[in-house]
Amino acid sequence: MEDNKIELPFSLGLAVWKILQKEHNIKPRENAMGFRDFHFTEEELKLITSLDLKNPSKGTLKGISLLPNLQVLKIQSTGITAHKQPKDIQSIDDSDMIEISKCKSLQSLSIINQANLEYLDLTDLTNLNSLEIINNKQLDSVYGLDNLENLWVLSCYGNNRLHHIDDLDEILIQNKDLHNINLDLLLFPDAIGYNHLTGGFNQDALKQILKFSQLGNVSWCEALNGNRVIKTNTSQMIELHNRACQILSENIPDNAHPRDIIVGIEEYLSKNVKYDYAALKTGKIHTEESILGTRMKIGQKTGTNSAYSALILNSCVCQGYTRGMQYLLKLKGIDSHDVDCYAGKDTTNMSSLKGETIYSTYTLPQDGYHSIICIDDFDRLYDDPCWNACLYQQGDKSMPWLLRTKSEISEDHTLSFEERDTENNHLNQSRNLIESSIKSNALFRARRTRLGSLGTTKMKMKEQVKGQILEGDIEL
Repeated sequence: MEDNKIELPFSLGLAVWKILQKEHNIKPRENAMGFRDFHFTEEELKLITSLDLKNPSKGTLKGISLLPNLQVLKIQSTGITAHKQPKDIQSIDDSDMIEISKCKSLQSLSIINQANLEYLDLTDLTNLNSLEIINNKQLDSVYGLDNLENLWVLSCYGNNRLHHIDDLDEILIQNKDLHNINLDLLLFPDAIGYNHLTGGFNQDALKQILKFSQLGNVSWCEALNGNRVIKTNTSQMIELHNRACQILSENIPDNAHPRDIIVGIEEYLSKNVKYDYAALKTGKIHTEESILGTRMKIGQKTGTNSAYSALILNSCVCQGYTRGMQYLLKLKGIDSHDVDCYAGKDTTNMSSLKGETIYSTYTLPQDGYHSIICIDDFDRLYDDPCWNACLYQQGDKSMPWLLRTKSEISEDHTLSFEERDTENNHLNQSRNLIESSIKSNALFRARRTRLGSLGTTKMKMKEQVKGQILEGDIEL
């Protein structure tokens, strides 16, 4: 402190001076050396009620808790971070989150595309009525969301490593004034309190979601590179969920080993989901009537990248396979994440720190953008469901890109910078074990079909499918 003034760090001080000059006609001061002075009076800091920070760096938010009346904070970076060398990424980190967590006057918080942020602590931010958590690729934990009871806006999607939000169903119930909800499609099971062991779910949470949806303000989102997003409405989401439950019921035994689950899902997609070559050229999906009589938007851009396109329309491009597989795995309690990559042998070494120095540079491929899946809950092994399906439908049913280690998948895939923390090269999966899983699932399907033909089970009755949302569940 200098002469009863409070010092702020350089980057935050610049932002504060900009607001003070523009909105309050207070001109920046200079210190004795003739440089910009970043010491402020308490009265000056009290004037700051809103901050919009673009492309911040680590430590940018140090001292932000000294702004006692800060009500609106937006932090956003540009660029696709998967294809940026880590040293070139502009992002706050967990030390900045400590500062945010002290800003108890906040009413609106937006954190967008912060690739170095791994957790959020909202425990003491009980005045929040608007919360946006979008495209933070390494974010894996959100704490204190259950302390918020006055939310009007909740957006949380595109956070690639955020597999769960604990008690999300109860959080939706307690925030009765929500009128704008945009949640990741993979968070739908959490939103309804889905139990992957029993197939049960929180009907009160579902009814709350349906009430919100009647106002037309609920979307289930799948984020794409370049700040694009595919939005699915609640009726389509229920349709997708029910179809996923049916697929699992018909193809995977309830007590299956995780390997059998993964292989069974992969084989289903390989058999039934075709690559949409037409959409690859046009960027549009083929509009078809769905089970509930709803439609994807006619000519919806990039819809073919969606889980809906994969599991309902049975036609998609690479990312659709990945997203469809992720949802099926989620319903079986297996976490995974989407992997940005390029088609072709890795000659860049961009997904490894081996041999890197501060002077290292990388020449990235100019095309061949691709999407595969990393199964976090199964030794973080990789899988390319798209390539497996295309090969399968040409007659080769070996599914060679199934449960591959990092070194194995890198023989014909170039993984992005975001995969640097994956090390599993000692965990090779024997092809004999995979073949055993294929046979085990085939025996299950054969037995199930035989019992069905003998009339000893009611498998065709919708209400018998574990986890499905029935018509009675959606009556308000």
